[in-house]
Amino acid sequence: MHQGPNYNSNNLYSVQRIHDDNVNAGNFSTTPSGLKYYTLLITPNDYSQLVCSGNFTIDGISSSWVYNSDYHPTGFGNACYPVNPPWHGSGVGQSTSFTTPHSYVLKGGAGPNVCWGPNSNSGQNFIGNGTYRFNGPFEFDNSAYCDGAFTSSTDSVTWRKIILMDIYQNDLGFLINDQYDPATYSEDLETWLQYMPDPNNPYYVPLEPTHNGYPKHIKVFVFPEYHDENPLQATMEIDLDIDYVVDVPGCTDVSALNYDSFATVNDGSCTYAPAPLAIDPPIVTSDISSANHTVYTILGVDGTPTGGPVPVLVLNTLDISIPTPTGGTPPYEDFEITSVIDNANPNGVYGQPNSLPSQVYLIDDALSTLDPSDPSGLTYSNAVLNRLPINTNIFLGMNPGTYSFGKVLLEVPHNSLAFPNLEALHEISIEISAEDDIGGNITSTPLIIDILSQY
Repeated sequence: MHQGPNYNSNNLYSVQRIHDDNVNAGNFSTTPSGLKYYTLLITPNDYSQLVCSGNFTIDGISSSWVYNSDYHPTGFGNACYPVNPPWHGSGVGQSTSFTTPHSYVLKGGAGPNVCWGPNSNSGQNFIGNGTYRFNGPFEFDNSAYCDGAFTSSTDSVTWRKIILMDIYQNDLGFLINDQYDPATYSEDLETWLQYMPDPNNPYYVPLEPTHNGYPKHIKVFVFPEYHDENPLQATMEIDLDIDYVVDVPGCTDVSALNYDSFATVNDGSCTYAPAPLAIDPPIVTSDISSANHTVYTILGVDGTPTGGPVPVLVLNTLDISIPTPTGGTPPYEDFEITSVIDNANPNGVYGQPNSLPSQVYLIDDALSTLDPSDPSGLTYSNAVLNRLPINTNIFLGMNPGTYSFGKVLLEVPHNSLAFPNLEALHEISIEISAEDDIGGNITSTPLIIDILSQY
């Protein structure tokens, strides 16, 4: 007996046929119950596209599968459901489901994993039909033809049952699932491998499959059915119409803008909305300790007498690092300081209410003078980078990075009579903003700088 030519419309695989010219020659295998079967091997021509058992039909018949939680290793994954095959997922080259529907049964209840069956919470097995992913094995049942039209045909042989099993190869070169066959493990497919890790690997640690996570080949176990009356011939054929239902390429990620509900394999075409535009607060990179600031008492501001001594705190330098935004549509540009204010506490005690926000002058050091003995006091005409109102933007530049300011002038709202400790706490708040390439604008949360002035 030999298997006749098989039909392959997709040219994705080849089928190795087992030849046995004499049905009594013993060139077949036998199950523990005495059923004879023959073995075919479906091998992909290349591994650029998934070829797996669940996508086949044979003579127009779809397969079925059964999962029994009793045979799942306790403590490995979710014992109530089959483990995903390595090709399952929404990543490029992965598939979210099979291309052909199957009838399936989830059962169990006699072992340690009581998920289904009469002993489960539901009290019954779960029976369904669909393209739900599974490692197999898959069974094709031709009983309707064997017990019907075949009995009145002139054929001597057909097939009653075919089992397909995906055989993977791990990154050490060993085959996974290759030890399973009807002769060794009987026809009870519930006891066959239900999980992907190599059982020879300690603790069932998964080993990375090769061939893009696709099966290396597929074993096909064919159970013949012989006619009760038609005589057997020395050479007979079983014609198998083995069809592979090709995956539908497209975007399988439901979070993508172009998600295709009909696609079964991700072809890398997914597009996504940009993440929301965001920017972190700036970072102070210069010294803001007392070594870098001085409190002056001035008699005038820009040539105008103040009417009495006015204390001011001057930071000699202030360097801030502007981070690169994230999200939105790069490149990013138009970096600005959008707010510089000082919530000062006149008694210098942390945690107490601050005064109303006062202005912070960021000054171009080269254009300003500071002479406490001069009635003009601080001269800064055309040198102040930020003007009234307080939240006037300061353009920094087109790129992130470090920006430096030569002087930073803070008012000192100190009442020396009420608070003779001669301290004032400054809480400087700095916000920055930026734009992305399509005009989106984002403002950071404030950078808070605490400075305790002593004088």
